[in-house]
Amino acid sequence: MRKEVFYKSEPLTLFLFYGSPCLWIHGPWQKEIPKMEFVGGYPSEWCIYIYKLTDEEKKQIKDKNGNIVDISKELKEDDFIEIKECITKYTNIYVIVEGIFNKDCYPPEIQELFDEEIKKRNIQNDEIEKVREEKLEKNI
Repeated sequence: MRKEVFYKSEPLTLFLFYGSPCLWIHGPWQKEIPKMEFVGGYPSEWCIYIYKLTDEEKKQIKDKNGNIVDISKELKEDDFIEIKECITKYTNIYVIVEGIFNKDCYPPEIQELFDEEIKKRNIQNDEIEKVREEKLEKNI
């Protein structure tokens, strides 16, 4: 998925970062957009994870014609392949928790993959809840 969108009147790129939908920065002047965070090893790797946006904030993601962008409808077959690869290749408890946070962005077959990985790796609900709380406390 790679689509040019506007969020709070700023041009950003709707993008999958390790399988997680996000709004990717175009330039350093955008680092100050609320919920923008540094995510990489390069100075230009900043994004806003979709799961960190409220429903109202998600409605502010618009295409060039001013229409609200439905993230789940933007996911294409190739995106599913990338997401599945990320889930199985990189999955650890933090990725699973992020997937749970992102659940409303993914279609049911992707949500099922997260559930399968949780079962396969025998990750318990209390472990998930602990990491979820850590992430919320640190706002990561």
